[in-house]
Amino acid sequence: MRTILMIFAFSLFCSGTVGNREARASVGGKDKDLESTPAARIQTNSSPEAETGAVNVKEVEELDGILYRTGSDQPFTGTIIQKDEEGRLVATAVYRDGLKNGPTTHWYSRLEKKKSVVHYKDGIKDGKWIAWSRNGWIDWESTYLDGKRVLGQDIIRSGRLVFNQKTGLFYELNMYPTPYTGRVITYSRTGDKKVREASYREGKLHGKSVEWRPDGKKMNEVVYSEGEVISEADYFDHGEIKSRIEYPEPDLKIATFYYKDGTPETRTWFRKEKTVKKKQWDRAGEPIMDVSRTEDGQWIDHLEPDKN
Repeated sequence: MRTILMIFAFSLFCSGTVGNREARASVGGKDKDLESTPAARIQTNSSPEAETGAVNVKEVEELDGILYRTGSDQPFTGTIIQKDEEGRLVATAVYRDGLKNGPTTHWYSRLEKKKSVVHYKDGIKDGKWIAWSRNGWIDWESTYLDGKRVLGQDIIRSGRLVFNQKTGLFYELNMYPTPYTGRVITYSRTGDKKVREASYREGKLHGKSVEWRPDGKKMNEVVYSEGEVISEADYFDHGEIKSRIEYPEPDLKIATFYYKDGTPETRTWFRKEKTVKKKQWDRAGEPIMDVSRTEDGQWIDHLEPDKN
């Protein structure tokens, strides 16, 4: 027989889990120091319950996974709302032909702020699933396609990332033993500026890690490959690149410094921490130094023939 949906057919955000996000054994270790600032994405709290034709959850019922309006034999199409005893919004969901089709939203009713938004298509998750903390900061974001979580597309706030000293890997909070793959974003405490963004793959830094100044200009950028630094760059206050260090080989380092307009000033090659080559340019880009060291320690001036 049909059952009245007293607490929503869509299970109130599935108990706050994403697929396998249900609580498991906690991850040992601690948050990485560089990611100590809580992430925030301040939400816009428009209220879909104001839509014309929205139906209270007490007026619908479910049969074999299909939602009907009580007393009707036609699968329900429209918006369902749920409110608490004081009339504050708790949840909304969009249905088409008796199945979830569109956003299902849950709210912190006393705060009048969104708690989560899950997108559905024909009754299965399809699109973004986003959850916010009570202060409006984004907790995490996942992407689904045809009901399956798209790996590598996750975004979590920095406070949800923990480092396990025993394994040497990063994990999302309460998601052990699966190492984290996705992006980690840190926002300013006011929630209006992105402070840092880093990418991880299988528990290791992989790809770009970027930090920004309070004015939004890039401060530094580090590129990783499976936890190893490939290159790192710093930027002037006005946004132009200041320096870049590359590590193309295990014992080779190339350091480039720039004028304030972003044109190269010097580039030095280090082999096992010893200088083996150096170039320098004037502000117009003309070479003024080009020297290299031979294996027996002799320096060769590659510009010397042009001076004679």
